[in-house]
Amino acid sequence: MVALTVLFSTLMVCHHAHAHPHDYDKQDHHASVVSCPEVWLDQPEQTTIEAQRIIEVSQMEEHVRTEAFSIAIPMLKIAARNGDLGGQFYYGALYMGVSYAAKSPDIHDPYTKLGYIDSLSWLLVAAHRGHPQAMQFFTREEMSALLDPNQPIQLAEDGILSELPLSWQSHARKQAAAWAGCYQ
Repeated sequence: MVALTVLFSTLMVCHHAHAHPHDYDKQDHHASVVSCPEVWLDQPEQTTIEAQRIIEVSQMEEHVRTEAFSIAIPMLKIAARNGDLGGQFYYGALYMGVSYAAKSPDIHDPYTKLGYIDSLSWLLVAAHRGHPQAMQFFTREEMSALLDPNQPIQLAEDGILSELPLSWQSHARKQAAAWAGCYQ
């Protein structure tokens, strides 16, 4: 549990360097959707492969090193922003999964909000683009609702979505729909 708490803190620090809670309005339903990220890497899939290798090597050790995640997650975000489908899925799934495993979302912490919106957005971008694991990350019904920003959201009964405010989910859905079009 200590390792997960340290890892969560590391994730928050990594995320803080790239985003600020002021990027979103105080009224969640009026939060702005960010336009297409700037693409500057020629081969973002290489960054994803290297990040996965770092995590795999760490997992082979007796104790998973949290430093591996603090290195790999920012690499995956770079790959995601630069259009790598695998990077989009792994960043979203790993960041969200590790954050949730460390502790339940603190809905009053603006950085927690930002992290969950960002990771869910990238996970949904990967699903929009047809990544098979992304499509199966949530139940079929949940994924169907998440991929259609015009469809009403229903609160999940358990799991990550049950603890995320609907406003966060709504913003992530809209952001993902906007970003998915950037990588066609």
